[in-house]
Amino acid sequence: MVPGQKNGNKSGLGWVFRNNGGDVVWIGAKAVPRLRSAIETEAEALRWAASTMEALNDENFVFETDSKELVDALSGKSSWPILDAVLQDTQNMLHRIGNVEVKHYPR
Repeated sequence: MVPGQKNGNKSGLGWVFRNNGGDVVWIGAKAVPRLRSAIETEAEALRWAASTMEALNDENFVFETDSKELVDALSGKSSWPILDAVLQDTQNMLHRIGNVEVKHYPR
């Protein structure tokens, strides 16, 4: 998942779904009302990707993000009160999916 650059009053969200062989299966991209920070944009992108993957009814996913702060917030290693609602919603979806991992993947 990669949040886009903020332009004007919009933020861009995007993610890529790859199979075990690394082939691109599905891509999502959309503009949303401008968010206040990069980590909020990252969190919204993860929530959208998790929601989409939950609908696939599969049980094995690895979510990768270049935001170490987001991975730390999801694992409880750091606190971002501004993200509490988004993180709780995302964590609930991830638990319903099944075997899920969220990993930091540096650029």
